[in-house]
Amino acid sequence: MIHRDIKPTNFLFRDADNFRLIDFGLVQTVDNSEFCSIAFVNRAGTRGYRPPEVLLRFQLHSTAIDVWAAGTIFLSLLRSVILVRF
Repeated sequence: MIHRDIKPTNFLFRDADNFRLIDFGLVQTVDNSEFCSIAFVNRAGTRGYRPPEVLLRFQLHSTAIDVWAAGTIFLSLLRSVILVRF
């Protein structure tokens, strides 16, 4: 499963140890070895959380899209700085 729109506003927090990822409207289901085509990815995600391969319009994408977005959020938390401006 590729969520394709991981960003801070798509998390709901109950407390420090309990959160949920929401907004599954852009999810694409793929096998572990599968990639999704660019047709699915071009319209997906929030601009500041898209990885370079999406911005450069590479042809195939994988779950690495979500890893990049999560890393962007983690780095923002680690540095106490908002890295993405809308």
